[in-house]
Amino acid sequence: MNKRRRIIPYNPKLKEFAGQLRNKSTKSEIYLWGHLKGKANYGI
Repeated sequence: MNKRRRIIPYNPKLKEFAGQLRNKSTKSEIYLWGHLKGKANYGI
C-alpha cells in the first residue's frame, strides 16, 4: 500500500490567525508549550 500525504493548500489568513493566537496565549498555554519543548524557563 502506498499512502500519500495530502498537502494542505496555503492560506494566508490562517498564517495571520496563527500569529494572533501566539500573541494571545494564556499562562497555561505558555507553561504547556514550555514543558513540551523541554525548556526550563516557561516565560511566566
